[in-house]
Formats: sequence, C-alpha cells, structure tokens
Amino acid sequence: MTGETPQKRRPAARRQRRSLHVLAAVLGVLAATIILMVWSVFSSGERLPPISRQQFEAAKLKWRSVAIENYDIVVNVVGRQSAVYRVEVRDGEVATATRNGHALRQPRTWGSWTVDGMFGTMEIDFNNIERVASGDIDPFTPRVSVFGRFDAQNGLPLRFRRVMSGFGQEQSWARKVGEPNSSPANSLPEATWEIVSFRSLQ
Repeated sequence: MTGETPQKRRPAARRQRRSLHVLAAVLGVLAATIILMVWSVFSSGERLPPISRQQFEAAKLKWRSVAIENYDIVVNVVGRQSAVYRVEVRDGEVATATRNGHALRQPRTWGSWTVDGMFGTMEIDFNNIERVASGDIDPFTPRVSVFGRFDAQNGLPLRFRRVMSGFGQEQSWARKVGEPNSSPANSLPEATWEIVSFRSLQ
C-alpha cells in the first residue's frame, strides 16, 4: 500500500498552515503600508519650506512696493475652528470683513486678515524666534517654527504655517492645530492659512 500515513500527513499540513499564516501576515503588512502611504499623501498636503527673516522682509518689501490699496481677499484658515475670511480693502482701509459669511463685529479684528495684518502676525513670530535664539525670553515666550510660501511678484504670503513646540526654556507642549480667535497673533499653538483668492482693483 503506497498512501501516506496520518503521521506523515500531519507535518505537511502544519507546514501548509504555517505558510498560509506567513503569507497572510505579509499581505497584511503590505496592505497597512499602502493605506498609510495613501493617508499620508492626502493628509499632509503641500510640504511648506521653512522661511527666514530675510525672506519675510523681502516679501514685505515687494508688497509695499506694489502699493495695492484696493483689493478683495479670501483666506482659508485650517484648525480646530477652521474658517474662511473675506475682506474688502478700499484706499488701504477695511471696507468689509466676514468670517464664514458673517460680519466681524469687533472693529479691532477687521484688519487681521488683510495682507498687512498677516505680515504683522508673521512679524510677531519672527520676533519671538529671535528672542529665543538670543536667550532674551521669559516663561511665556513661545518657541515657534514658521513655514510658508510667498508670491514671487507681489510678496503675498500665499501660505503660512506656524508650529509651536513650547514656552520659555523648559515647558514643552504637544503640538496642536489651532486657529486665531480674533486675530492671527492670538492663535493656538499651530496655525495654518492659505490665500485662496486675491483680486487687485487697481
């Protein structure tokens, strides 16, 4: 009789099951890797380069040199309280300003999302970066890193991202995503904005 005995068949069956388990594990890891890669692509978006004080000053100089005093701008702010700001500037002054379609009520917030207002926010961030670098800090001085992209022609701060890693010398914070409550300068630890529309009227 030439058939295999049960004792001989059992090791072969175990090897077959082991091979199936290994194959399933490999396929699982491969599927998880693909999912992670897809998630990373869609969640990270454009990777913004770090910006320096020199780049910031050059962009601000370009903006001042074009002297655009009449324009409409739409800014998308990303964070826990994401919002779309629409501002109309006439003769260098804010004519209308809305957040998600609703008029901003407090006059002190009207200029926050003008181009000059955004440059003012970035100025504060660079001042804090320089204070930390020089050691001239107190427990409330934020430690920030800034990333962004400017328009090559007129200096517009097209995209900007601030990441805060802590305060002072010792306290550290987990990174959070936030959005200014009334002004870009009063933002939560991390803030991102993008100019989605800009229309010059001159």
